[in-house]
Amino acid sequence: MPVDAQTLRRAVALWKLYWRDSEDARPAQQRMAVLVALTFFWQGVGVYWSNVGADMWTALSKRDSKLFWRAVAKSVVLGFALRPVGEFHYLWQANLTMKWRAWLTRDALRRYAEARALYGISVLGEGGVSDPDERVATDIEAFVEQSTALAMRALGAAIGVIVHGRVLWRISPKLAAALAAYAAVGTG
Repeated sequence: MPVDAQTLRRAVALWKLYWRDSEDARPAQQRMAVLVALTFFWQGVGVYWSNVGADMWTALSKRDSKLFWRAVAKSVVLGFALRPVGEFHYLWQANLTMKWRAWLTRDALRRYAEARALYGISVLGEGGVSDPDERVATDIEAFVEQSTALAMRALGAAIGVIVHGRVLWRISPKLAAALAAYAAVGTG
């Protein structure tokens, strides 16, 4: 679904309320910095894991059982060692989302109460909302969840381009430049 400029401006204004203008802005920015670092870490792990997979395939093609089992052992150890880090990443993101949602809900309800807008919403008759504060909280939950998911996907994609682009650059700078040019010009 396309987003028009007005909707985007409103979304950015809502983001700024918490991320820049609130009393929680500094701790929120610090939590986001940890999340960015974790995302960089996971992209690096992805590159390392693909190298381990390449080692497995190389060992299979060369019929080198010693190299193959070493790669399998690395993969198993890496999987077990990184599971707690993955859970921490998930919980950190969920905590960040929950704090943002709670703050934004409190702020919106405070603003509605100050403007007495909740009372107008709840007495609109047949088309009215029976529980306006719950509706506000539900809408904010959807906004925060979708915004966070979108931001994390965009962040992961951007970091992935950087990390994997660096790997590609090490392999062949000309190929990396050609792919970057194609991505910039050819996919528009």
